[in-house]
Amino acid sequence: MSYMNMGNLKLNERRASERYELSGLLPGTLLRDNNKTISCRPINVSVDGLGIITSEQLKQGDILILKVKELRIQLQVMWSKDDFGKQDLVRYGLKCLDPVSLWDIFDTANLIKHG
Repeated sequence: MSYMNMGNLKLNERRASERYELSGLLPGTLLRDNNKTISCRPINVSVDGLGIITSEQLKQGDILILKVKELRIQLQVMWSKDDFGKQDLVRYGLKCLDPVSLWDIFDTANLIKHG
């Protein structure tokens, strides 16, 4: 069963770790493997995952890079679905392939919404 705890804005949908709503900004740049910047809006984050909305066409299995200062964090596209009521926008679920905490990176950059 899905629920949202409005107190902390934690999202839980049978996931391995809690998701937290984001302010809509990235702490760096999201890149394709050809170093082309992906224009997107991040919507939630967990320790090892990131949800984004974009008009870019991505495929399940694609590897993206989140470049934050000197870090280059690999993310794999795990799923996609059309965004509700927004033509040409798609939601993607990305899984972190590197041993870093995405939550820590977004929290350090003050990009996590707090109730």
